[in-house]
Amino acid sequence: MKLLIQQPNRSLNKAYLKEKVSRNDIETFKANLKILLSKIDKAESEEHHKYPVSDFLKDAWYKENFEINTKGRTDFVIHNCIRLIG
Repeated sequence: MKLLIQQPNRSLNKAYLKEKVSRNDIETFKANLKILLSKIDKAESEEHHKYPVSDFLKDAWYKENFEINTKGRTDFVIHNCIRLIG
């Protein structure tokens, strides 16, 4: 597979360019991306990599309000979680 590198303004939907992102969110994303990239092993299968990708998604964005799990035969589904505080 050959990667085609594009600038964000050419590859993203224009609506996303209007989103405000904090510096803290960017730093969290970068730190978690480095961890994910360090876990990639080209000799391993896709099945092996789904758990590091799931951890990346949880740690970078979804840990607090969402759950990443399967649904039927789909590996990664991001579910809304309503947390009740008692």
